Amino acid sequence: MMKNLLNIGYVDTFNVFHPNEEEAYTYKMVGRDFDRRMDYFFVSGDLKDKIKNATIPRKAASFSIFPRLIE
Repeated sequence: MMKNLLNIGYVDTFNVFHPNEEEAYTYKMVGRDFDRRMDYFFVSGDLKDKIKNATIPRKAASFSIFPRLIE
């Protein structure tokens, strides 16, 4: 499904600012080698230039699920 969204012109907002980020997980399984991005924010291509920033502030979270911030 994600590839379908990208193929029709939607953009993963985090990848706009961090296209090569390897530590871009939003969920970390404590005690296991299991890190995943579980949530994505897509916008249509015409809104891409209106995004100012997209981050995953891991220091702000005390759990294994990290927030996504988009400005």
